[in-house]
Amino acid sequence: MNKLLKYSWSMVHMSAKAGLMLLGTVLFFMNSLASQASEQPYVNGEITMTIKKNRSVGAVLKEIEKISGFGFIYNPASVDESRSLPAMSFTKVKITEVLRKLGFEAEINGKFIIIKKVKIVKAAADHVLKGTVRDSLGSPIPGVAIRVLGSSRATVTDVQGKYSITVPDNGTLVFSMIGFKILEMPINSGSIMDVTLMEENSTLNEVVVVAYGSQKKISVTGALTTVKGEELAKSPTVNLAQGLVGRTSGLFAQQTTGAPGNEPITLRIRGSSTYALNSDPLVLVDGIERPFNSINAEEVDNITVLKDASTTAVYGIRGANGVILVTTRRGTVGQPKIGLNSNFALQTPTRLPEFSGSYDYAFLYNEGMKNDNPGLTPDQLYFKPIDLEKFKDGSDPLLHPNINWFDYMMHKTAPQTKNTLTINGGSTFAKYFVSLGYVDQSGLIKEFNKNYGYSNNTTYNRYNFRSNVDFNLTKSTVFKLSLGGYSDKYHTAGSPFSTIMRAGAGASPGVIGDKIIQSYINPVTVVSAGYDDRFINQFNITADLNQNLDMITKGLSFRAKLGYDSDYATTMGKNVTRPTYEILETVVDGKETFVYLPNTDQLVGGVTAQVFRNRSKRVYLEAAMQYDKTLGKHNITGLVLYNQNKQYWPFSGSYTFQIPEVPIGYLGVVGRVTYNYDYRYMLEGSIGRNGSENFPASKRYGTFPAISAGWNVTREPMVQKLLGDNSMLSMLKLRASYGETGNDKLIAADPITNAVQYYRFMYLPAVYDIMANRARFGEDIRGVDGVVEGQIGNPDITWEKAVKQNYGIEAAFFNDKLTLNADYFIDYRNNILSNRPVIAHVAASIQDAYNLARVKNQGYELQVGWSSQIGALKYSLNGNFTYAHNKLLENGRPETAQNQLGNSISQTYGLIALGFFNTQAEADAAPLQYSAKPTPGDVRYMDSNKDGKVDKDDFVPVGSPTYPQETYGAELDLSYKGFDFSVLFQGAGRVSRLVSGYMQKPGNQFGGILANVMEQRWTPENAANAKLPKLSATYANGTNYQNSTLWIRDASYLRLKNIEIGYKFGSNDLFKKLGVGSARFYVSGQNLLTWDKLKLVDPEQNASDSMGYPQLQIFNAGLSVQF
Repeated sequence: MNKLLKYSWSMVHMSAKAGLMLLGTVLFFMNSLASQASEQPYVNGEITMTIKKNRSVGAVLKEIEKISGFGFIYNPASVDESRSLPAMSFTKVKITEVLRKLGFEAEINGKFIIIKKVKIVKAAADHVLKGTVRDSLGSPIPGVAIRVLGSSRATVTDVQGKYSITVPDNGTLVFSMIGFKILEMPINSGSIMDVTLMEENSTLNEVVVVAYGSQKKISVTGALTTVKGEELAKSPTVNLAQGLVGRTSGLFAQQTTGAPGNEPITLRIRGSSTYALNSDPLVLVDGIERPFNSINAEEVDNITVLKDASTTAVYGIRGANGVILVTTRRGTVGQPKIGLNSNFALQTPTRLPEFSGSYDYAFLYNEGMKNDNPGLTPDQLYFKPIDLEKFKDGSDPLLHPNINWFDYMMHKTAPQTKNTLTINGGSTFAKYFVSLGYVDQSGLIKEFNKNYGYSNNTTYNRYNFRSNVDFNLTKSTVFKLSLGGYSDKYHTAGSPFSTIMRAGAGASPGVIGDKIIQSYINPVTVVSAGYDDRFINQFNITADLNQNLDMITKGLSFRAKLGYDSDYATTMGKNVTRPTYEILETVVDGKETFVYLPNTDQLVGGVTAQVFRNRSKRVYLEAAMQYDKTLGKHNITGLVLYNQNKQYWPFSGSYTFQIPEVPIGYLGVVGRVTYNYDYRYMLEGSIGRNGSENFPASKRYGTFPAISAGWNVTREPMVQKLLGDNSMLSMLKLRASYGETGNDKLIAADPITNAVQYYRFMYLPAVYDIMANRARFGEDIRGVDGVVEGQIGNPDITWEKAVKQNYGIEAAFFNDKLTLNADYFIDYRNNILSNRPVIAHVAASIQDAYNLARVKNQGYELQVGWSSQIGALKYSLNGNFTYAHNKLLENGRPETAQNQLGNSISQTYGLIALGFFNTQAEADAAPLQYSAKPTPGDVRYMDSNKDGKVDKDDFVPVGSPTYPQETYGAELDLSYKGFDFSVLFQGAGRVSRLVSGYMQKPGNQFGGILANVMEQRWTPENAANAKLPKLSATYANGTNYQNSTLWIRDASYLRLKNIEIGYKFGSNDLFKKLGVGSARFYVSGQNLLTWDKLKLVDPEQNASDSMGYPQLQIFNAGLSVQF
């Protein structure tokens, strides 16, 4: 907590300094604007003025004279000029009415106002009014805004629905809350006023976030879904993206690792319509492109996923893969509300591969040697009979160990803590939301290097900060200042998991004392070579200005947004070379003993030079004119927007940027018009025009239009008359959209170096580089430098375009208890950016980028929900399902067995395995397989093309694509009095993994052997039950290990993704003494159960040597306190 407070104070100080500088500039501008834009104080006999409390009658009369130009005539004896007045406010009110409110009857005569009669006005006395606000079912409603009509007095209800406010003896109290009808109640002289708010028709009044604004959900004609912040916070994870998984339709997710601070999640909106590295959706945080994984869930108000062209076309070149809009929380009017949320969790792997013990390993390895060379005798095998005996009885743990490397190197559990402090409140002038967070996530690796002054465990620490403040500078002007960011530290000494895959149970005894024994391979050495610390400081500031221009024309407004992001990343490490030892068995003084012989010398290096990995910054500017007008039942909106975005020193942890010293720049204009009649017939048209640096001047700008329409059937008078009270069918809306979006990015592997890079300026002429050893001359054949042609420019390169169609239906039944959303979509992508592979004998240069490929992606999604209440029990059940299937129509390459058009982009190709040859006669009767005669125990393949042999030309699509084609989720929420319960199931289908590496070739180069090999390998005795080919020690014949149906595994799965049980404690005497409003205790879990067929590893991970850090289960306990 001390760390959190220190960091919080430093961030608050820095934020305040930056905010005041920016606010000063804006206030200067706003003062001049307000003087021109605010309403005139006296127009057409009507006056606008504010009277402060206790101001004298004489002072007010003089101010009226100054504003209006009239003079007063009255008898000083009858008018008490010193009388104090209560606070009052008048907007466009006749002067005579203002005077009547002050206690005078007056008439206007020429340039004079004559006060004829003075009433005795009794000053209104203030008193405190308390009460509780409930809904129609009697449940308290927190967060209800309460204000005295015509004054600045306001408050909000607490978590128990209670309020307290100082009011005059007469007047009106206004109660308002989103989703409920506004209630006005006359103020009485009593001290208690309990009220009941009635729910509005949610389908009519619900507002959702859309591109560059918000819109009533009933009028939306595009495809989008929204997840609320409180739903995201249920996941006890430190990566915000994990909270989205399973909670919305259309969003595919795949996570291959659970490493602390390094948990990349691949997100796809409605699958993929282009190559994998270019399929990421655009992510905007509060309207500006920013990463969102490291944002605290407690900071988020909601996340909206935009899916079709009508919702994304305004983003032009960046919208082809869909858009994720993250909206952070903002302040509300009322007393400061302080919230503290503290969590402690234990992490453990969801699944780890099971390996053979040392005896089984030795036995199977010997079997592989005999399969390679049947004539070997037992003494010619690598593991002699005495070795097998010692492995079996464990009598020699030094030279014949039996190590389970996962148990040896990993803790069963690792701790994780997460703490968040929030402050929320404000007045009618300024509202604020402040959030401070701290995350501490430990890894699972045991410590082996404490004596060398460092931890070899992987750990992650992060501080989060956010401050969102809204200022109502005038009645028509709102200024918003938003500060946010995080500072983190990622510590690692390397990942031992791929080495564990290579280490047999008898490879080494591990560490003896402080000595690392390197008999053959020892995974401890991987984490004993030093460490790296990576530091990231990310800070962003956003300034928003909203100016109502009703004085020009009703419904017109102007807004501007300025964003500045700074990302600074450094790494610092320390190199250590620990000595390794080999154990030598010898005889000393007639006794058998062991001697440790050093293989390497000890070398402890100092701290390496600090490396600046990234110092990027981004500047974003946006300005827009908006129009929103209602004429009877006609509702019209319009938007014209300009934006520009420049990123300096661009950086990504996944790839490198070409020419990073040149900023990446974008600019664009946006237009959108919407119309609806009575929310019955809806029509929307939008267009985005953007410029990109990646294309030549003649092709630099692209235009992306979209159109959508909707029909709300249930708002037809005839249908309403037929349905009556709408109890069965509450809402039925049909919608459709068509439009274009684009992509200008090419992220691909360099055909020569295989390094992934972001291609830029793809039209420029070829670049020549000087490289070493490009030619060899002289008698001693020395290499000399040479000039090499680099990437060749393509002057015809242009936009990648997506043409999207969407057809949807939205329905609600039984007074909105049952809801249904269904969409069918088609995404046709053409001119897909790609580079051609290098053909060595034709050219050694990197080939230029082309518009090579075409892909068609189509599918459907369904989202269903039921929400109701039985007495005090509230419950809801929500489910979603999405299917997306893409087809590669063209990729600019000759069609072969390994490159078949008409299949998925991520489709695996291979042979069809028909089982195994059990006898030599069977093998002799079969065609040649890769020009070799098979033998018993080899895989029998189908000659798919019927050419009398088996080779690469017999490849066909095998299994499903490596990225899921189906994703689904189901969630149940229950609440009863103070108890609450939620459970989320999530899954994926039509996805496969290809088994490879040591999981495919047991014992290869003395690598690991999985435990299932003993029962599943082919032997003459096990031929009928075999699932794997016969073993080999050399794997000289690779025929059995070609891609085939034998090695394809169904990776579909269903998870118990999240479960949470909580109890909320209401107000009591102890809480009141401590200043606590309420408290909630809860326990939760993540990835608790997984049902799948893969079994080898977690179904989201690769079944290969690149398995990496395991996926994690999380068991969490938390306490949330509101002050």
